[in-house]
Amino acid sequence: MDGSTVPPIPCVQYHLASTYSPQYRWITVGDDKIHFISDLNEFYSALGYTEEVRRATKWLPDEFIWFEYTKDNCNKSAAQLQAKLIEYLAARSETFRERYSIQYKEWLKASAR
Repeated sequence: MDGSTVPPIPCVQYHLASTYSPQYRWITVGDDKIHFISDLNEFYSALGYTEEVRRATKWLPDEFIWFEYTKDNCNKSAAQLQAKLIEYLAARSETFRERYSIQYKEWLKASAR
C-alpha cells in the first residue's frame, strides 16, 4: 500500500489538567477516548520526564512538557510531542493499534526516510 492512499495519523491529545473533566487521564482523538492513562509515571517517562530530569530541574511533569515541547523557543516541537504520544500509544493501547495500525506503519516508514 502506498503512503499516499493511507490517511495520516490524527492528532492525539492527553488530558491531565483538570481532575474534574470526564476526559481526565484519557488520550483522545477529537472527542473519542482511545486510551486511559493508568500509570502517570510511565506516561510522563515516555515523554522524557524521568526521575533524573525531575531531580536536575525541580520541574513538575506539566512544567517539563511546557519547557520541552510547548513554549516559544523550546527545545523540541509539538510534532515531537505528537511522535512521543504515538509511540506511547503504539506500545500500550490496543484501541490505537486496532484503529491506526496501517497509518502507524506508514508513519514509521516516513520517519525512517
